[in-house]
Amino acid sequence: MNYPAEPFRIKSVETVSMIPRDERLKKMQEAGYNTFLLNSKDIYIDLLTDSGTNAMSDKQWAGMMMGDEAYAGSENFYHLERTVQELFGFKHIVPTHQGRGAENLLSQLAIKPGQYVAGNMYFTTTRYHQEKNGAVFVDIVRDEAHDAGLNIAFKGDIDLKKLQKLSDEKGAENIAYICLAVTVNLAGGQPVSMANMRAVRELTAAHGIKVFYDATRCVENAYFIKEQEQGFENKSIAEIVHEMFSYADGATMSAKKDGMVNIGGFIVLRSDEWLDEVRSDLIMMEGFPTYGGMAGRDLEALAVGLEEGLDEDYLRYRLRTAEYLGEKLDAAGVGQIEAGIPAMGPGERKTLCKIMDVCFQARVSTWNRLCEADIKNSLACAPHVIHICCPLSDRQIFCKLRSDRDKVMAALQRCIELAASGGAEVSVGFEDVSYATGQQLAQAAIAAAQAGARRVRLSDTVGRYTPDAVAKAVRLVLRQGLEAEIHAHNDFGMAVPNSLMAAFAGARYVDTTLWGIGERAGNCGMGAFTAALDRLEHHNCAVSGQGAARLEKKAAPFIPRALLEAWNVPAARTARCSFPAS
Repeated sequence: MNYPAEPFRIKSVETVSMIPRDERLKKMQEAGYNTFLLNSKDIYIDLLTDSGTNAMSDKQWAGMMMGDEAYAGSENFYHLERTVQELFGFKHIVPTHQGRGAENLLSQLAIKPGQYVAGNMYFTTTRYHQEKNGAVFVDIVRDEAHDAGLNIAFKGDIDLKKLQKLSDEKGAENIAYICLAVTVNLAGGQPVSMANMRAVRELTAAHGIKVFYDATRCVENAYFIKEQEQGFENKSIAEIVHEMFSYADGATMSAKKDGMVNIGGFIVLRSDEWLDEVRSDLIMMEGFPTYGGMAGRDLEALAVGLEEGLDEDYLRYRLRTAEYLGEKLDAAGVGQIEAGIPAMGPGERKTLCKIMDVCFQARVSTWNRLCEADIKNSLACAPHVIHICCPLSDRQIFCKLRSDRDKVMAALQRCIELAASGGAEVSVGFEDVSYATGQQLAQAAIAAAQAGARRVRLSDTVGRYTPDAVAKAVRLVLRQGLEAEIHAHNDFGMAVPNSLMAAFAGARYVDTTLWGIGERAGNCGMGAFTAALDRLEHHNCAVSGQGAARLEKKAAPFIPRALLEAWNVPAARTARCSFPAS
């Protein structure tokens, strides 16, 4: 079966507030534009965090009804203990109310003032606990993790030379422990290879240094290993997770992510060495060792969630969903599908290639930063179009790239020439274009045309364009012999009218998203845009209003927000769609 159905049923929905835009703006102003000060009832779609926002499965809810709220000896604790022992291989588990409770316990126990804690970058609260208890944090992640433009696998790996140097200079006895995050949050979720975990274990064992994992997103890390590391492609996620933790002395976990629960965390230990001290501190700060700040029903939900979080049918479903949507967009007459970012890794490139296999009409494009490494990754996928994002405004060039206009234009020329050398059509997106002057746009368009670009995308990054300004910009691009494209954001409710004006001014391509989904206030909605064109009797669009409506209806079951929350999946990246408008 090419496109398996969802391996679950949705049995419950929750009503959310759908307050008017003016009222939402007022609430944001009253909160000082600080999302942490907004009330939940004033939020329509809450994207503040993925921590504790999960919906739970039917088996988890059933477990909640069997909560054993005994102060000591709760049966739910013993179920959780057995589950952790089986999945992770650790002897002891001590539950906490959430992950930072476990971090605090570990830091108080393991650190003596003046010692060092080394890790592959850090998470803010984790480092705070370490330094509050007297340690000095030392970053020993591989250097490549700090280069966002570099595409290599397992950028979260520890640099073994850095670890050895730290041990030699400071003394192994002065290293409290190694804090190994799997995956590395601060580096954008970069994974750690099994080979690196094994090597870290061998080196630390030789020096008597303990290794503790931050296991918050360990299942995610296991999935990367299965997809990218040789020798693990035929192993189950459960087998990979078990081997990962075999190289650690213990771990802390915020269970509100991979555990798929609303509250909870724990610390796990392999030996009895620190167990009594951990339990003693737990009683003072969290609760009794068999509940640790959690209710019995929460312990049961976590035990079930840890098991369900390893389900490979869901991972397979996620991959095939992207391919299914690509096929439906193609069939609906969408002329171009921006299908992914190859620089994100082998998994992304694999999905992109599968989308290309099912698209017989639509051309497939990739999105790339102004970076030659990104272009090389795109060339490996052989897309029809390679799109390059290039900041154009002074503020973006300085604040985002810390560069100047001459250097940016030189980099743009190199990237265009490299992309064109592989036979792909080259599109250039001028980011933050509404803050650039007409002269700056004209100069950049000329440079792009001379280097071999065919199309310029006017990216209204913050949605401040007006229809008149859009029309002028489109005509300016056309005068340079380039095709024009509009990418409108809806921050001020102008995405659809700006896109309509671009089409009437001569833009051949209009970027849309299903239902207008996009960052912040969203992008130009396919359904609204095509319906408006139909009403204005503009009949040169490849997709009709009715066709767009059918497509959005067909795609709706595959991107339900409740589904994403239920499986602890970060907000899905919406496929951006472009189609001929004239």
